[in-house]
This record gives sequence, C-alpha cells and structure tokens, in this order.
Amino acid sequence: MRADLHIHSRRSPDSRLEPREIARVAKARGLKALALTDHNSVEGHRDMAEACKLEGLLFLPGIEVTSLDGHILAYGVSKAPAAGRSAEETIDEIHGLGGIASAAHPARVYTGLSVDKVRAARFDAVEAFNSQSSPNHNVEARRVAEELRLPVTGGSDAHAEYRISLGYLAMDLEPESPDAAIDQILKGKNQAAGEMPRMGHVFRRAFGTAARWVLRGGRRI
Repeated sequence: MRADLHIHSRRSPDSRLEPREIARVAKARGLKALALTDHNSVEGHRDMAEACKLEGLLFLPGIEVTSLDGHILAYGVSKAPAAGRSAEETIDEIHGLGGIASAAHPARVYTGLSVDKVRAARFDAVEAFNSQSSPNHNVEARRVAEELRLPVTGGSDAHAEYRISLGYLAMDLEPESPDAAIDQILKGKNQAAGEMPRMGHVFRRAFGTAARWVLRGGRRI
C-alpha cells in the first residue's frame, strides 16, 4: 500500500488545500493512507481524520516542526511541539508526546537539516524521498538513512493538489491503525519512492519558496 506521509493543508501558511479535497484526491490516486503535516500546527487533525474516514483512508496524525536546525516531521502526536528549539530538544519533546521523529528533506536549502545534523541527532527515521526535493538531495537523504541504518519515510510535501501522491512510502502490509502504521515504519522494511513534478511546477514552486523566505527575512516557516 502507498501512504503519502507529508501533506500540508490550509492550516499551513503556504497551502490552501482543504482536508476534504486532500482526502478526495488521495483516494482517487490510489493512496491507502496519508499524514497531515502542517507547519507547527495540529489544528487540522480533526477535519482531516473525518475526511479520511469518509474516503476509507487511514489517517496518521503528524506535524512539521520548525527547529533551529531545520524542519522535523513528527508522527503520532496530537499536540504541537514547541518551534524554534534545537533538533535534539525538538526530538526529545516529540518522544515525550509519544511520537516519532523523521528528518524532513535533508540538505534542502532554506529548510532542510544538514546531513551532519541528521547524523548527530537521535532521529527515528529519515525522509528518503520528497517530491519537492532535488534528485540529488533525495539520493543524499537515502544514503544517510542507510549509513545510520534508520527506517525511511516518504511523501509529496504537497502544498497544492497536483503534488498529492507524487511521493509516498510503499508499505508491505496495510496497517489498521495509526499505531500500527508507526510500528511498520520503525521496522524499516518499507520503501520511499515517487516521481518528480513537471519542471515548470518545480521552478514556480522554487521561486515562490525563495521569495517568501526573503520576505520573512531569512526565517524558516
């Protein structure tokens, strides 16, 4: 089964996607599960869970936390960890909330964790495929996951409808609950895969991301 483990809704400042739209498109494109990973917010979890239930999808609660060192994906949390702290402190809080931490899009300019930081911190997994990252960055992420013998996650990093399902985690078994999905991730027998969007979309997204980064004074979302 395929699970897109990195999707943003309107609860993120850089997305306008509605939960109902996300679930509808995910179902139509063959996904069996998805995670909502809004920036520093879990406010969309209830609406997303309801939308997934209507479409017969498994919903995995998540969040993308802005640490001082880069973005960190947390799964299995119902509360937002504090933003703006070190990767190590952020991971500790995620664990304290009962979740697991995956290094989001390592090596990406502006928002990604450095490979050295991924090596140094106690991550539970590494996002080895992100449809918004460059092929080289995805290769580097997969390499560091293999080096550290860490499980992988994968997702589209969708902020728009066309991206949903472009990245995913291919899981051997179909989990029946969020806890079962997390257990499968930690076993490390899954594969992160996907495809890159058209180059025109890539350039427009890259330009928009860089422009917003400059307008924020170099701060991460």
